[in-house]
Amino acid sequence: LYSSNDNIIDDIEQVFFEINADPRLDKIKAFSKTHSLSYFPEEEEVLFMVGSIFRLDNIECDEEGIWNIRMVLCSEHEHKLETLFQHMKNELNSGETNILVFGHLLRKMGKLDDAEKYYRRSLNTFSYDDSNKALCYHALGLVADDKGDYESSLIWYNKALEIFMRILKSNDPNIALIHNSIAIIYQHRGNYNLALESYENALTIWKEVFGEDHPHVAICLNNISNVYR
Repeated sequence: LYSSNDNIIDDIEQVFFEINADPRLDKIKAFSKTHSLSYFPEEEEVLFMVGSIFRLDNIECDEEGIWNIRMVLCSEHEHKLETLFQHMKNELNSGETNILVFGHLLRKMGKLDDAEKYYRRSLNTFSYDDSNKALCYHALGLVADDKGDYESSLIWYNKALEIFMRILKSNDPNIALIHNSIAIIYQHRGNYNLALESYENALTIWKEVFGEDHPHVAICLNNISNVYR
């Protein structure tokens, strides 16, 4: 990546990225040379797909004060990376895929606009009936809920529900999750009858799958009690 000595500003560092990308690796995001389409073909630019994962190998500053950063494009199946993702999922109590975990982190950090942009871009990486696309829609609904945009949140949740209803069994816990999220939005909007209906849908599935003593059942019952307050 290009770094220029022109117009140096005191509080800005010059950085040169050296990226090692092996196209033979399994389960990596696509990348391609784009110089034939670029306005500056002599720069021989390479475009990496959103969600690409890089391992940081080395950082050093040369004699001219330019920071050289060496990175390697990683496969999602790399052992250390899988361990890291599992740790992140456990910490976040999230069942999301590796790609969506980053958006979840942005949301937890309060960077809602960045999280929304990331999820929207991620949508294009999933097929029409991919469960990951439904999870991405659900994540967008959570972001909209955080922003107080309940109308948009409900739209995203219903998109997620439509996919899950097509590809999953009617008693799948993911469907219960969406019903519960929809109920929360209805409750926020004061549509209490609709909220109760959605909570009951979620409760029925969770009881059937997990039993009466599962935490999801307890949380759902608590949500229902809050509607009556």
